[in-house]
Amino acid sequence: MNRKGLIVYLSVLAVLIIATAVSVFFLYSGRFRSGNKKSDRNSIVAVSNYRILPAVPSDAAAVFYSDRLEDGLSLLCDTTNILSDYFGYSSDGNISGFLSYLSSSVSGRKSGILKDASFLVSLHYNGDLVPLIIIGYDCSASDSSERESVIAAADSADLHCSVFSCSGTAYSGSSLDGLELVIASPSETIVNSAERHIAEGHSILDDERFSEIAADAEGRTLMFFSLDNSDKLLSRIVKGKYLRYSDFFKKLADWGFLRLTDNSGNLFSMTGLAESSDDPSYFFNVFKSVSGSIPRVMEILPSSTVFAVSLPLNSLESYLNAFGRYLDASGLKEKYGNKASTLKLKTGTAPADFMKDKNVKEISMATFLAGNQLKSVILLRTGTQKKDFPLTENKFAGFASAVFGNFFSLKDESSCAGKNGYIVIGARDDVKSFLSLSASGPSLGECLDHSGLSSSLNDMDGCVFFSYFSISGFASRFDDVATDVVAGSLRRTLTGISYSPAVMFVRKEESDLKLYLDVSRDEPADSPVSPLMAEDTTVVVPKGPFKVMNSGTGKECLFEQRPNMYLVLKELSGKSMWGVPFSKPICGAVEGIDYYANGKIQYLFCAGSRLYLIDRLGRFVSHFPVDLGKDVLLGPAVYDFTGAKGYNVMVLHKDNTICMYDIHGKIPSGWKGMTSKKTIKELPELIKVNKKNYWVVRTSESTLIFGFYGGDALTDTKGNKMISPDSKIEVGESYLNVTCRDGKQRKIKLN
Repeated sequence: MNRKGLIVYLSVLAVLIIATAVSVFFLYSGRFRSGNKKSDRNSIVAVSNYRILPAVPSDAAAVFYSDRLEDGLSLLCDTTNILSDYFGYSSDGNISGFLSYLSSSVSGRKSGILKDASFLVSLHYNGDLVPLIIIGYDCSASDSSERESVIAAADSADLHCSVFSCSGTAYSGSSLDGLELVIASPSETIVNSAERHIAEGHSILDDERFSEIAADAEGRTLMFFSLDNSDKLLSRIVKGKYLRYSDFFKKLADWGFLRLTDNSGNLFSMTGLAESSDDPSYFFNVFKSVSGSIPRVMEILPSSTVFAVSLPLNSLESYLNAFGRYLDASGLKEKYGNKASTLKLKTGTAPADFMKDKNVKEISMATFLAGNQLKSVILLRTGTQKKDFPLTENKFAGFASAVFGNFFSLKDESSCAGKNGYIVIGARDDVKSFLSLSASGPSLGECLDHSGLSSSLNDMDGCVFFSYFSISGFASRFDDVATDVVAGSLRRTLTGISYSPAVMFVRKEESDLKLYLDVSRDEPADSPVSPLMAEDTTVVVPKGPFKVMNSGTGKECLFEQRPNMYLVLKELSGKSMWGVPFSKPICGAVEGIDYYANGKIQYLFCAGSRLYLIDRLGRFVSHFPVDLGKDVLLGPAVYDFTGAKGYNVMVLHKDNTICMYDIHGKIPSGWKGMTSKKTIKELPELIKVNKKNYWVVRTSESTLIFGFYGGDALTDTKGNKMISPDSKIEVGESYLNVTCRDGKQRKIKLN
């Protein structure tokens, strides 16, 4: 998986990552499906109405807040455990056990101090993120027996707990006056800190940016998060080596919040705000200085897109000016200026002038699945590129990042092509795959429309930032990027779901930047296509050079085919040993065999419908080529099942069949062939289970398991229980451990 594929978990912003988890809570829990939504959406709640926020110490990195303990616990204690895994996880103490006790205590109660108590969980960094639980209720309603049971439960969970009366103790004028607080945490230091902050009148509200965003916040249950603490918040989501990307988030804004706005059927929506000072070094202030537009990139992105980010530009000139102020304030102006100067010297064109000449209206980055590989491209929607142009060399590599920032960069930008008003940039094979996928099957926009997100997508005028993430599309790769806790939580949410897209966009509304998040969950019967499994009929045929062994020298060397079709053997240093004329392209593989069983190696390859053998001196071996009867697409792969150099070869033919031959081109007795209704993407992989041989065959839709002699596939599963096309195959004593299309791991029993 390439670097851009891995950043998929990070680049939707911390907002989308955490909010995606929240979304499934609402969808599973069924809570808040009724009530006065209009009031929830439109009322602006004063900070004082969030009764116990002033009890949160000033160093909090995130806060989950609910006006009613019962409502908050219904989310934290949902069976999917997503939010409790995130907010409640601690290496010390049993937070989840304590929360479960509270949930059972208030469930079904008609009265009691806990029933309508305010509730929050905040996260504080003390070598790790440590949760702080605060429950607040009126002193006049205090019930000693109920209070003592809560303290006992906290003690049983190995938590430090105190009951703090704010009457006469809280700072004069505090909204906490008259409240009694139950404060619990795995850390005694954090409990003491909370008490000290309350007594001294200090809290998270001392942060001007937090105070502003809390005043603008709406809703009874919501989340606040500090982007300045992105590294700490992300440490609970992604594995350590990916935390270096958190620096990107730190300079986006100061604080953000999210609240629920819709939870109807399979659709979930949240809105929120991001707040920062007017310091131009905050990237969100770039957006405040421009007027947005409507993103169109969904129209060309293939349905197999896993991740995309886009900046729609109403005015390129305005954006460049705003981005220039950001670079200047961030100390990056000289670095970007030097890069632009270098590119101008190399190409004769300044990157900014190139973008102006093309009248760029949208810049996008997309990561998509081509078979079982993640690939990435940059897309420029232009106002001047009206005609398509074929795949060609990209003379302006690096221009996108020089103008729009380093996020819009790829390791390989050597190729480009024109498609439907877009310039598609990337590695040659990646651009080729993108063109093939976008030309066949539904677009991402059509998939989103079918998933019930059309109203959101039609309401993006003024959009300054757009992001898409396929939760289902990345399911099989959760373990590569996410922490064990989060990977397990997200995997549980996809049970029975074929497609779960998340769309987040930032829209400029007067002087505010408003965040919108929409998540849909499609069951198999509802979805015309699962983007994870969208058909990709492109089979990658390696071009070489191919590493082979030279039996004369005992050293590794390279076998390659030149553009003029010549076959060449050369040393690893590049020095040619021989070259012979040839007339057809070889089929992506060269294998070394000892044909005469005398210790000397010859090189076996396919071209057209024939199998060729050439020795280490460049001489074609007699009795070759042998005709296999139909054209080969990929192969051969060579096997010596007996150990006596009685070779068999496997090839993938252009008619989507896999066939086994002996070295003379004859089909072995008993061979039944292997094929699929879907495109076979590569040569089969041999595995041994309980002393029997089987073949693993990857198709565009799934992974199939065949017996040694082929025939019908042994894995007759459908829908989300089909084995994912990129699943790891772990061999047990009599079974296989696999990952299925729904992201769940299953055991496959083989007879």
